[in-house]
Amino acid sequence: MKKSVNLYLLLILAIICTVSSCIKDEYDLDKLTYANYSPEIAMPLIHSIFTVQEILTMSADQGANDPENLETDPDGLMKLMYNDTLFSKKASEFITFPPMTPLITGYVGSDTLQLVVDSIDLNLEVYNKVIGGQFYFDNPIIHITITNSIGMPINLTFTTFQTWSPVNGTIIVELFSTPPPIALTPAPAFPLTPGDVSVTTYTFDKTNSNIQDFLLTSPKYLYYAVQGITNVPATIPNFITDSSEFSVEVLLELPLHGYASFLSLGDTLPFSLGINDPSGSDIYAEAATFVINAYNGFPIDAVIQLSFLDTISGNVVDSLFYNGEQTVFEAGPVGPAPALRVTNIVHTVTEVYVDKARLDRIGSANKLIIRGTLTSANNPALVKIYSDYTLELKLAVRVELFTGS
Repeated sequence: MKKSVNLYLLLILAIICTVSSCIKDEYDLDKLTYANYSPEIAMPLIHSIFTVQEILTMSADQGANDPENLETDPDGLMKLMYNDTLFSKKASEFITFPPMTPLITGYVGSDTLQLVVDSIDLNLEVYNKVIGGQFYFDNPIIHITITNSIGMPINLTFTTFQTWSPVNGTIIVELFSTPPPIALTPAPAFPLTPGDVSVTTYTFDKTNSNIQDFLLTSPKYLYYAVQGITNVPATIPNFITDSSEFSVEVLLELPLHGYASFLSLGDTLPFSLGINDPSGSDIYAEAATFVINAYNGFPIDAVIQLSFLDTISGNVVDSLFYNGEQTVFEAGPVGPAPALRVTNIVHTVTEVYVDKARLDRIGSANKLIIRGTLTSANNPALVKIYSDYTLELKLAVRVELFTGS
């Protein structure tokens, strides 16, 4: 015969304390005594507050927490920074210097150099969880920087320059609004005196390249091949020292100013409900209500679906929302341009009733699959993401617990 939890409440309180000690301010367990308890108990499952940095780290692969990947403008606007070296060699790595001769002068000649054909693992972490939709960046910038301490002109041409996206495949990168081969114009500077270093930076944005277009494809890798031609035009004298170096670096700068258009994200997390577990526990519930409290300080709407996975069987045993994804986070209202700041945090409460049959299935799950779709407020109106924005999520389950007969 079923009976309400009585003295067994002490065990339940112990379970609740171990689930989450960080939300004691909301669930004051010290005040819950035998005299005033109710058999209906709210069990906290998740309470997290995420900053911009934490959200980007959470959606990234290893290395996303590298501080060089995320910067803050003086006004607080966040921007992602991705950089890598295309090519870097010292002259001593490809030229043999005579003994006791650290300096070679004269006319070296004209030659064609095929620099390493490779791919840049820019590892654009912001796209790592993207399974659909797109980001739009209003002012992305790519910088290509040539550092040269070899005393001769070396003209560079990109014979291959393209990105690859797991969602949209390959797209050609056009600089100076032309497809490869792309000659960097004007030619990179070179030093006139041994020991000097010349640095040339080429900057491409939406006015002189198709950077906005290829970023819309959610790229993850940049593929390139570079050809260099020396001494065009002929320059006399040339010089090369044993410490001379030539390098090509790329920097992609993505200010978080734009919009997300039905951007689909996905992730899988560990999960344990702790009740109606078929493994043998004698604590169970006839029904439950999952309660989601969301506090959104971002200008982004989010509809999500939570699916429960039993990794032993490999099956999704149930989903929280029967009718597909549901809006859980409502975008904060945005103030006027140019700041486009969120004016206040929006609190949304979502409740989902679950009967015993569904609880029994959810109790068998040990993984939680999250699928979400993000859309900017007033899409496609532009928004900005600032460093002080936060997202708070509280997930609890309200149940009437029983023990076995």
